[in-house]
Amino acid sequence: MDLSAKQAIDDQKAIVKDAVTQSDSHADQQFDKTQGQITEVKNSVAETEKDLDSKVDQSTSTLSVDLSKVGKPAPPEQPNLRFSLWKDALRPDEFPLESINLPLDKDGTLEIPFAVMNDSSVEADNVEIWVFICDLCSFSKEPAGFDKPAGLNEHIRHRTIPEIGAGVVIRENNTIDVKLDQSGGNNTVVVFKSTCKTCGRVKQSEQFWINIEPDITQPQ
Repeated sequence: MDLSAKQAIDDQKAIVKDAVTQSDSHADQQFDKTQGQITEVKNSVAETEKDLDSKVDQSTSTLSVDLSKVGKPAPPEQPNLRFSLWKDALRPDEFPLESINLPLDKDGTLEIPFAVMNDSSVEADNVEIWVFICDLCSFSKEPAGFDKPAGLNEHIRHRTIPEIGAGVVIRENNTIDVKLDQSGGNNTVVVFKSTCKTCGRVKQSEQFWINIEPDITQPQ
């Protein structure tokens, strides 16, 4: 083989080797670039998953709070029955009137007027009220609209009112005539209790004072 032919072969080998080297270098660069892109994608996916997890947790928390409110409506309002002694031109700011001065007639009887009010925004159905007078007192006559169920003692009377509308005051028939034994002093008490179909329970007793007007305590 002559020298020119050998040189040509060596040149070809050098070209091939250089091409392979460049190809490997380019492949490595492309691989590194691809790996970088894959890493970026992985990081992006991880951030996205983290963000989604956070949003899911927030949504779940909010949903749990919302669901905790489902099926738990506020308890319905119940009627609130209130009593008051009564006088002409009783002002709203005087209700309930807890004491009153009343004349004693020549027979020693007090005529005690009172009222019952539904102090709520809902109707009171099947209202029952009880009136209690002192042990030294007696009913001089049976109060209109009241009864005395079996088992009640002589100092208690009962009344049923079919309904009392929201904010309504019932005054009609709410008067009792009481015979007073003045050996106990110049005043007495009257006590009221109430309940209704939607009131939930018998209301606690409410006590009121009646004072005898001193200038008309003597028989006429």
